[in-house]
Amino acid sequence: KNMEATAVNAAVSAIVEASKACPEVHNTVKKSLTGGLIAGVPTVVGGLVAGPVGMAVGATIGVTGTLYYAGQVEFKSLPEVFENMTNEEKEKVLRHVIRALGLSSLKELVAFVATGENVKLVGEKIAEYLKK
Repeated sequence: KNMEATAVNAAVSAIVEASKACPEVHNTVKKSLTGGLIAGVPTVVGGLVAGPVGMAVGATIGVTGTLYYAGQVEFKSLPEVFENMTNEEKEKVLRHVIRALGLSSLKELVAFVATGENVKLVGEKIAEYLKK
């Protein structure tokens, strides 16, 4: 579990570093995480305060807020951003992510990402990072 946490910390660091290097990636990450917080926070608070019914009410509020937010912001999806990158830029990002995760190949990266538990840990680490 500790090795997974280290890998996840490295993944979050890689995302943050990649977003600094590319303003479009930074914009996409920032706006997507903001939308996720707008949707998630009311859901969690509702569940904590009023149980399942509160969770449903909080989710409704969160979704409404996210829909409003989505109508107010402009950003590209990561596939769109990467589509506009040169092959050299794409390879650079890929090499950086592989190294940051302590992996040695694309095959290892695919295996890491394909593990559902790792995706969950990445989400948790992103949330921790945002609290700082």
